[in-house]
Amino acid sequence: MEQSSVGIKWQLQGYAEEASLSLLQAQQSALSQLYQSCCVTQGACANWPRAGSETNFNFCGVTNQRCDAQGCLVGLNFTGMNLTCALPSAQLSTFTALESLSLSGVALTNQLPEFASTAAVQSLTANASQVTGSVPVGASGAQSLVQLTLGGNNLRGSLSQGLAQATNLKQLNLSNNLLLGSVPSGFVTNGNLNILDLGRNSFRSLDVVWTGRVSGQAATSGLEYVDLSFNNLQVLTY
Repeated sequence: MEQSSVGIKWQLQGYAEEASLSLLQAQQSALSQLYQSCCVTQGACANWPRAGSETNFNFCGVTNQRCDAQGCLVGLNFTGMNLTCALPSAQLSTFTALESLSLSGVALTNQLPEFASTAAVQSLTANASQVTGSVPVGASGAQSLVQLTLGGNNLRGSLSQGLAQATNLKQLNLSNNLLLGSVPSGFVTNGNLNILDLGRNSFRSLDVVWTGRVSGQAATSGLEYVDLSFNNLQVLTY
């Protein structure tokens, strides 16, 4: 009983310490500027956190947001907040310790900012967010990513070998977009990649290496789940 009481006391103390953290002033200012840019249309940001009657920009201690011990945001989640804007990369780049960014359901009117792929971001989620342009990660920007989920958008163009060979990438979902060209063979030889969903795009070709890898014949492949359905694929045999 005594051990249980001690455990409960420690847990409550931990929550109190987290709630007492204050987000760095520069990052609160960046959130304020984001609010002013993305919450001007009727109905936008109705679910933005509040502190009493005031709009809250101190996200430390707010549900679904995470801060480190220094008061820097490491997890930023805009899902369900109904933001509508061209997401300003200048403000987002203020969050230098950011590891996780969720923008699902945000009505973006531009491409994802390049910052999202060049910072320390490990998890980037923006499903059904009206994202346009190309996948905003290349050979240099993808190296920190562990999970990238951009399903149900308007992404166009082809995928780079740099993304396919990202050494830390474990989950990639780019389904239901307008991507085309060849599916990079690097996805097959990337031993860390476990989940790959490229279904419902306009890819046209597969390298011959896929014929063995997808069927599980190659032990070096880390792929456990692959979805390439609803494309127009042909295997290149050379």
